[in-house]
Formats: sequence, structure tokens, C-alpha cells
Amino acid sequence: MKMTEPILHIENVSKSFPGVQALDQINLDIRQSEVHALLGENGAGKSTLVKIIVGAYAKDAGRIIFNGQPCEFIAPAQAYQRGMSIIYQETSLIPQLTVLENIFLGMEYTHSCLGIIDNKRIISEYDVVCEKFGFHFHRNVLARNLSVAEQKMVEILKAMVHQASFIIMDEPTDSLTDTEIRHLFEIIRDLKHHQITVLYITHYLEEVFEIADRLTVLRDGKKVDTVKTSDVEIRDIVRMMVGQELSRAEHSAGRQEHTPEVIRVEQFTRKPAFANISFQAHQGEILGITGVIGAGKSELARAIFGADRRDSGQVYLDGRPCDIHSPQEAVRHGIGMLPEDRKRSGLLLNHEVYKNLTIAALDRFIKHQILSKVKELSATEDMVKQLDIKITSPYQSVKYLSGGNQQKIVIGKWLTARPRILIMDEPTRGIDVGSKNEVYKIMKRLAEASTCILFISSEVPEIIEISDRILIMKKGRIASEYRRGVTQRELMHAILEGEKE
Repeated sequence: MKMTEPILHIENVSKSFPGVQALDQINLDIRQSEVHALLGENGAGKSTLVKIIVGAYAKDAGRIIFNGQPCEFIAPAQAYQRGMSIIYQETSLIPQLTVLENIFLGMEYTHSCLGIIDNKRIISEYDVVCEKFGFHFHRNVLARNLSVAEQKMVEILKAMVHQASFIIMDEPTDSLTDTEIRHLFEIIRDLKHHQITVLYITHYLEEVFEIADRLTVLRDGKKVDTVKTSDVEIRDIVRMMVGQELSRAEHSAGRQEHTPEVIRVEQFTRKPAFANISFQAHQGEILGITGVIGAGKSELARAIFGADRRDSGQVYLDGRPCDIHSPQEAVRHGIGMLPEDRKRSGLLLNHEVYKNLTIAALDRFIKHQILSKVKELSATEDMVKQLDIKITSPYQSVKYLSGGNQQKIVIGKWLTARPRILIMDEPTRGIDVGSKNEVYKIMKRLAEASTCILFISSEVPEIIEISDRILIMKKGRIASEYRRGVTQRELMHAILEGEKE
């Protein structure tokens, strides 16, 4: 392939599903050694295009040329063999295997004459790559014992080991700390130096300007434009993605004054994750909780919800002590929770949409000990309309929905249950700017209807936009509290101060 030719040429590619035109004559050239950002709302066609590129889906029309050769991959393994590697948004590591076993899975070196795995060579190559790219994972740690951020970094290391010439990164910075993101960007720049191309899919638009050379925006299955990153600003990208600029005023939550206290947490402790946590939240209030990854935010949320056992501490509901030892008890007391990992903890992926939307409120659909499917389907229809969830049928399996629509299902499940207190742990993680705006509107609507929301997020701009009050967690403790009106600079300084010590 000549250096002037694109490493990937996509020509008039189309793909449809029953009732949906997922891609409509997409044309795109990706150059060798560039970082090319692929942007668009959930449902815009990004995932479908990537799956066609690597052979997970068959296209209906068009052609794809990779490294100067026409390619008709029939499976991702074939694309992998041709030099394509993909790092998915949701990690695909095998929990029961070690870091080393996951990285070399499928390409284990063997002694040629005996067919026995050559562990010495595998370890040696692992050490070389770790040294080259500055990774420091112990090779014998089980994947299930790694944090989400650590698992993501192992996925990236795996791609480095396999020496791909074209790497697709789907939301690679999700759940990474600022330090880890800086590290990732250094790795990507090093990849460019070694003539490796990166197709970078993200919802964090600020990242695009730091790392991408060019960007392409998809909307409703069509290509809007491909532009040089240096030629546009964030508002231009947002306009291309959603067809209009978003109003910041729409994101603002109403400040609730003098409303009754709904929940109080006193001296909550679960070592080593957090210790001596105390706070209160009020009816109709959105209480933001933020801090760096590892500060203990998610662990605190799980303990309040009864998903993890606490060492000590007490929850008070409406001023009365309440012992919650399981999620079932939390639900009975009117508490709901959107977990950080929606696929693992928030959804029944292999079950239908209607079952996911009604699972937290089955008592509403039972009469004389009989579950009314008719009532479940009616409630599902109402929630799908209310949240504008894009499905083909209430019987559709949730695993086939886009990330944004899956998140709406999790939210809809709790709207159906009508909790008084809703814990939302990173509710906009991995969804696009348009879907984020919809989530913000839902939160505001819930608060106006007197729901108390504990809003946990690592994204400082949205914490400032949405929250009535903000608690900052550091190293498992509440370090400070801020009211509406705090600036992003002030909050970032408060969050990061002392973190590098």
C-alpha cells in the first residue's frame, strides 16, 4: 500500500435491520498513522459501522478496502489476523484468567517439538511490552480482581502485544483516572510514531481536541461530515451530532430550599473503601457526590443500597433509623439504584425489554398472586414513550440495544418502581451528548416531583450543572461540601488537591 492511500477505505456502505436503516451509504477514508475520531449519538450508527469493519456484521451494500486489499471479513477473528484490534467499551477479559493469560489468549507460544506452552517466552515478551509502554500490572493477578479502569488498561496492553496496525478504541478512557488518561494519550501518540492507525470512538468531546487529527460525525445512520479537528470547536461538533446546540439552561436543576430531610447517613464505614461518612439529603434535592476514581464513591453507593455490607454506621429515613442489609430491603424502603456497570448489575441482558422495565415493581402487576403480563406490557409501552427508548418490540432482548437505550431501560426500571430516593452512579457513563441531555432532563423532572437523588459522577461539568449541593470524596472520606455556584476551576482544585501526595 502506498503511503498516500488510506489504510481503510469505506465506500457506500449500508446496513439495515427490521424497521431500521442503521447505515445509509457511508463513505469514509482513514489515513495511515492518524488518530481518527468517530462521533455521534447513541443509535447514530457508530457501533454498527465498527462491527461491519471487523466482520461481526455483514453489510448490505458497499465495499471496504483495508491495507490496499478488498476485505470481506466474516468474523472478528479474521480481521484480527489481518492486523485489526478492537478495544471494546465494556471489557471482554475472562474473569477467571490472570492478566498474562488474558493477554496471550489465542497466541500462546509453544515449544515447537513438544507442543508445550513456552511460559518463559510469554513472560519475557510481556515484560518487554510493559517496559516499553510503561505498564505495571502483576502478570498473575486474576482479571476479576482488577478495577474497571485496570481492566481497560489490560485490554490496551493486549492490543500492544498483538502488534496490530489498525486499532479501534471504543470509549477507551471510560472509568480511567486523569493520570491514566494522560498515560493512554502518550501511548496513542507513540502508536502514531510507529505508523499505527487509531479509530477513536468517544463521547468525551474534549478528548477529541487533545488526541484526534480528524473526526467524522454520524447522525441517524448517515455521515454528516469529516473535518480536521483544528478547524472546529465543541459547539460545531455538538451541532453536527444533534442538529442543534444544547441549551445549558436545560441542564440546570432547581434548588430545593427548606424541604424535609429524606435520608441521613451517619458514620458509614467499609474499610478500606471508605470510613466515617456522614451526610443528609432532602426531598427534591439532587446531591452530587464526586471525586477521582478510587475515592470510594461507588462503594459508598453500594453500601447504602445494601449491595455490600458495611462495617459500621447507620442510615436514617425520614429521621428514623433503618437497617438495610440487601437491595431487596432497600427497594421495599423506597430506594432505587442505577449501578455504575449497567450490563453487569443493572440489566437482565438476555431478557426482554418489558421484563427489565418491570422487574423492580412486580408487586404493582400482581393480583391474586398472578402476574399480569398485560399490565406489564402496558407499563412498558408508557415508559418507552416517556423516555423515547428506541426498540423494535417489548419482547426484544436488551443486549441488542445501544448503550444509551440500555441506560434508559435502567432508568425506566426505577421510574416504574417510583422510588423516593434514587442513587444514580455514573448515569451518563458511555452515552452520547444527546442522551446525556435527556438523562439530565429526567433527573430534573424527578427532583421536581420530590424524588431525592444521590448523583455520583466523575465528570465535574455535569456535577456542577445538575447538583444542588456537591460533596467531594477523597480517599474514602468526605473532604468538603459546595453549594450551587461553585466554578469548575474551584471544584477541580478541591478534587485534585493532595491527590498526588
